[in-house]
Amino acid sequence: MGKEVVLAAAPARVFAALVEPAQLTAFWPFTAVESSGVVGGPIVFHGEVGGEAFTDHGVIEAFEPARHFRYRYWSTNHGTEDRPENRMVVDYRLQAEGEGCRLSVTHENLLDAGRVAMMGGVWDYLLGQLRSHVESASVG
Repeated sequence: MGKEVVLAAAPARVFAALVEPAQLTAFWPFTAVESSGVVGGPIVFHGEVGGEAFTDHGVIEAFEPARHFRYRYWSTNHGTEDRPENRMVVDYRLQAEGEGCRLSVTHENLLDAGRVAMMGGVWDYLLGQLRSHVESASVG
């Protein structure tokens, strides 16, 4: 499943919003984020959706500032065992476009059609939150 959006913010600003724990917890449903910020290192998201706490356990696969961020993860709210075949991949690619940024997001291995449909709506919401955050004057 993929989504694409053009944002009125520089790629470096968008990338920072996608990888910096303090920014992620400001606009996405995470209560805490722990990240090594290096390829092969861990990234862990703690959050809550619909009153249910969850933890996403991931490994960073690509970390190229202002260009590419990719991680593979398993979540406690997926209803699956933590096994390699159940791990999903989120891939962000950023490209300068005018004074802004084109962000392409791919969410791979969603496992079934129901989850693909559900995540399409979730990504619409998340990208709207990201847009509000990076296009606001208060973001450094």
